[in-house]
Amino acid sequence: MEDFGEITLTSSQIEARRTAGAAGAPPSPARDGAQLRLHVLASGSKGNSSVIENVATGACVVVDCGISKRAFMDACAACGVDVARIEAILVTHEHSDHTKGLGVLMRGLAKAG
Repeated sequence: MEDFGEITLTSSQIEARRTAGAAGAPPSPARDGAQLRLHVLASGSKGNSSVIENVATGACVVVDCGISKRAFMDACAACGVDVARIEAILVTHEHSDHTKGLGVLMRGLAKAG
């Protein structure tokens, strides 16, 4: 998996970015010119799931899978995410709205190769 780098921010820097973002500030430059795209597939108490995609390589990281495999696959197809390019799954915490579709998705991806 490609190293996307790491950035550490203080709470005041986070707040400054949040405030600037609300005003339409330009995106921060990524390391090595990489561009990341965030696809929010579902958000809310009934399920959360997102995919972070490296635009240059197509490599993807799933962040949470609190939705069904079918809903996940449909949402990925709708936003153009190639599920064959998923390289990792990140679970933020163990609540069911972040994990309930995880096992089925992992088994499905494993079968697909």
